[in-house]
Amino acid sequence: MSTQQDSSIPAAAQKRNASGKIFPVVCVLLLLFLAADIAVSRAVLGRIRDSVTIEAGSPLPVVEDFLSGGKEGSPDRDSGAGSESGARIITDLSSIDTKVPGTYPVKISTWIGKDKTVNLVIADTTPPVITGVADLTVQEDGSIAYLRDVTVQDNSDPDPQLAVDNSAVDLDTPGSYKVIYTATDASGNSSTAECTVTVQEKPARPALPGGDDWKNDPRLPELYALADSILEGILTDDMSDVEKAFNIYVWVKKHVHWRSSQEEFSYMDAALAALHQGAGNCIYFASALKTLLNRAGFETIDVERYKGATSHYWCLLDLRGNWYHCDATPRFLDDWVCFLKTDTEIAEYTKLHDRFYQIDERLYPRTPAENQLAYATYEVDHYVLYLK
Repeated sequence: MSTQQDSSIPAAAQKRNASGKIFPVVCVLLLLFLAADIAVSRAVLGRIRDSVTIEAGSPLPVVEDFLSGGKEGSPDRDSGAGSESGARIITDLSSIDTKVPGTYPVKISTWIGKDKTVNLVIADTTPPVITGVADLTVQEDGSIAYLRDVTVQDNSDPDPQLAVDNSAVDLDTPGSYKVIYTATDASGNSSTAECTVTVQEKPARPALPGGDDWKNDPRLPELYALADSILEGILTDDMSDVEKAFNIYVWVKKHVHWRSSQEEFSYMDAALAALHQGAGNCIYFASALKTLLNRAGFETIDVERYKGATSHYWCLLDLRGNWYHCDATPRFLDDWVCFLKTDTEIAEYTKLHDRFYQIDERLYPRTPAENQLAYATYEVDHYVLYLK
């Protein structure tokens, strides 16, 4: 009997029979691949950590950061992208500010739709950084701006607190003292920085000729009586402190006259001569102004020109808690009236008149940056016009 295929079966029927045999094989293979992927997906789900902790201010994590045994710090910082494992971050991490500590839920999913919610913990364990702390030097009785040039930055807290412990510093006693700066952020992290404050002995402040000997001069009662009689005629109880100081200044300008002199006078000699309508150099004007201001209840400091070819004296007046320069000595080359002038104003004048009000700034308190007494400024301008 012949085994040759029956040529009577159509070719199309033969192809259908062959396809029917291949289809089951393909289905089996697909099921095997699916089963394998499901197994892998379940394995990936098992590798997903329950929580991931990052330091505040760090970049957002990527998929591998959530998998145990993953590639920590993957260069692919696209937190929403998938990975070779098939896992994917579903939660939109871009809405999370990593500078804000806290716990945030994050959903991780595999390609078959299995997912797991884990915690992204943003922790702040980094202390603030203090910069600009440096050793300081000050003269006794001076003041210190402890926070000048000092800054604090933190990886999380935009406004960390800075405390300065300067309790060991004694500005009245020369020596070296430790100052401790402590910065603390909102999470309780803190850091410290230290500096040394050196308090130097203050140089002796120049005084009007004669130093403090005038306090023991037997003519002191006579000087005070003369000053009191003058004040009684120019001051009234209803005057403000500015008005009183200005009236005293004007009295000296009107009643003391300039006379060049090379003679050496003590403060007592100059003050008595000036208040008796005398004439003399700057020592007379400074002595008269100082005496009348002091007897009216104002505090003054004697000021002497620093490193000038000749000497010149005037005073600093304490008015309403601020110091101002006052000089009644006349200036014949301009309309300058030195009443309640600031450091800035006398410095500008000194630029135009070589060293006229040059001072050793170590010896004297600073004035305000700007004159805070508008009334005095107006009255001085009025007085300049009056002199003309």
